[in-house]
Amino acid sequence: ESGIYSATGLSAESKLPLYFGIIRDYFTEKTLYSSTTSNRYEKIKRKLIPIESLIKDKKIAIVDEAVLSGSTLKVMIQILRDVGAKEIHVRIPSPIIARECNARVLPKVNLLYPELSTDSKMEQKEYEEKLKVLFNADSFGFLSLDNFVGIPQNRSNFCTECFLR
Repeated sequence: ESGIYSATGLSAESKLPLYFGIIRDYFTEKTLYSSTTSNRYEKIKRKLIPIESLIKDKKIAIVDEAVLSGSTLKVMIQILRDVGAKEIHVRIPSPIIARECNARVLPKVNLLYPELSTDSKMEQKEYEEKLKVLFNADSFGFLSLDNFVGIPQNRSNFCTECFLR
């Protein structure tokens, strides 16, 4: 749901239709603070309900606002593969979040990106390629930091501390 505005923009720009191929069950419990990874994955699976007629044999674009730990995205991609998606392309309309947020804007979770490499000079395309493989996606793309910073009208007090530079 947090990616709806960006998905709408992607659909309008690409002239591709926007469908909601996965429905969220609002009656399941929160998953972010589950006690174990396997417990979290099971809760996420129960929360996400695929619509097979919108997914099977289709090329799918997943749009989410950011990737923190990657748990939800990993389960979502597996659900789409299980239902028969032909291709899965992930688009994230924010830069790569590579560090804990000192401004406390982000919840305290284990971030995915530091686990991929200790090389602080890794380029965005290298991260995207590693994530494509890690998540079993056909492509993976983030909005660049330069493009992201260019969006807001008022840039005063605009923090970019947690993003990959």
